[in-house]
Amino acid sequence: NYEDNDLDVRIYYQYHDDIGILIEQFHKEHTWDAMYTVEDTYQRFTDGMICMVWYWENTPIGLIWYYPIQNYVYSLNVFVSNKRPSGKTIQFFFKTNYLLKTLGYDFRIGYNDDWNSKMKTITHQQKDVEFITKEEFDKLTESVKKYTYI
Repeated sequence: NYEDNDLDVRIYYQYHDDIGILIEQFHKEHTWDAMYTVEDTYQRFTDGMICMVWYWENTPIGLIWYYPIQNYVYSLNVFVSNKRPSGKTIQFFFKTNYLLKTLGYDFRIGYNDDWNSKMKTITHQQKDVEFITKEEFDKLTESVKKYTYI
């Protein structure tokens, strides 16, 4: 689904303090040892990654990372805070899909870890998403995988 809705989603090609705020918020809401750090984000941008940040009432409440290769983007590390407005998370994905289209990317690929049931529910609501396993994702990205965070 591609939808230009009224959500405030901003595209970043370099580090912004709001990304650090969201990393801190993630740690307040979740316990996950593999979470990236602010220092990691600098390397991600150096490597050509894109970060989209969702704002609600001028407060950052969510983000998603994209690693572009040709006309494809690999999505990873989605986080949407528990402070999000009810019923709007799916619109965040529709908006990011729309923004990717405007940037010239025709296809997005990613996977959901089994523990992330909330994200699975949300992504299943998107008509243009194909669901694959971690193993399938690794195989598909093997030839283009340059960095350990993909």
